[in-house]
Amino acid sequence: MSQDRIAALEARIRELEDKAAIAALIDRYAQCIRMRDKRGCQALLCDDAWFELRHVDRHDPRLDTLITRLEGSAAMVGGYDTEAGAANSVWPMIHSVDVTIDGDRAEALCVMASAIWPVGQQFVGEYRDELVRTEQGWRFRSRTYRMIGEVGGKFATEAREDYEAVKG
Repeated sequence: MSQDRIAALEARIRELEDKAAIAALIDRYAQCIRMRDKRGCQALLCDDAWFELRHVDRHDPRLDTLITRLEGSAAMVGGYDTEAGAANSVWPMIHSVDVTIDGDRAEALCVMASAIWPVGQQFVGEYRDELVRTEQGWRFRSRTYRMIGEVGGKFATEAREDYEAVKG
């Protein structure tokens, strides 16, 4: 086998390994949220990471509106209780992970459905993530959650208003 062919195979293997590692990172973050493991969540983030919550436009899903932005890993983890409600349990379920690698940077897109107890609401949206390769492996540089709405049929803005009223 030629050196070029070996190099091409090694590059393909590395890309597959990177995609698997990023998919595992996304899943691990969801597990940490389910287990209320704030330290675990923070360990998956770059120190200067940021999070945005956006509401998808009900008439044009390509458009969205910024609702909340949290700057820094500590703010992201600290903002969980404010956003979700300290007494509530959020159960994120990740689907359809799509990863694009560009050297030591990557982008990921995945669908998230989440159930929230004891509130009883279920939300659907998508994460758009930016990731970087660090000495500790892949880490989130940013997470943008684009909320589409609640599975009962309400779009993001109405669903969030209802949730804010009952989350405690």
